[in-house]
Amino acid sequence: MVIKIDTITDIDKYKGKLKGKIVMTDVKGYPEQTFRADASRLTDSALTAMANATPVVPGTGSPRRGGPGGPFTPARIQALLALRTAITNLYVSEGVGLVLSQGRGTDGTVFTTNGASYADTAHAVAPELETSSEDYQRILRLSKAGIKVQLEADIKTEFFTNDLQGYDVVGEIPVPTLN
Repeated sequence: MVIKIDTITDIDKYKGKLKGKIVMTDVKGYPEQTFRADASRLTDSALTAMANATPVVPGTGSPRRGGPGGPFTPARIQALLALRTAITNLYVSEGVGLVLSQGRGTDGTVFTTNGASYADTAHAVAPELETSSEDYQRILRLSKAGIKVQLEADIKTEFFTNDLQGYDVVGEIPVPTLN
């Protein structure tokens, strides 16, 4: 089921309709598909330019990066957090079967987080599965076109309480030069 929630007032129209459903949210601002690598090595000149850059005074940068009128103003962040919390509460209270969401990344790389806490005191959230942008957008297009999409998920999760620390692994595999 595709739902469209752009404001907190949109939530009421879905109450009583989501129990057991696989839910996708069609929201403004989903990233478009791109065909560039998720990461790349910077040149020495680019690194030097970054090291010598003049710091931007908070609130004076470009709107894209949080300057005046930009998307990352404190009020905008607070509004987005309130909307996310309200949607999460809707999913839990309605008993959705699964939330299907779009992870960041392309070409098979999926950067994943549903915003849920991994603290041992965290509130329960609805089951969520993040897919690649390509898969999510295809399912969304088919659903919006009225083409029935069937999904089956068998997800098993285990929560470990003996170590609540989150870990990231970052590495680089050097490519040998050919002589």
